[in-house]
Amino acid sequence: DKKFVPAKAEIANNQIIVTAQGIDSPVAVRYSWSNWSEGNLTNVEGFPATPFRTDTFDLITTGVKAPKY
Repeated sequence: DKKFVPAKAEIANNQIIVTAQGIDSPVAVRYSWSNWSEGNLTNVEGFPATPFRTDTFDLITTGVKAPKY
């Protein structure tokens, strides 16, 4: 339904396992996708992961042309 909800994630066997209450078969994940998110995923050196998404859904700005100044 393309509605994203807060989720929990853990690293197991070199994979990120994501779960969310009430979601039995998730199809997409977005990490640190909003302006107010505070990411907490880092690599072994302590460098933070950049925001990412696993879906290819159209974004709300798809097809919107930038204004000409």
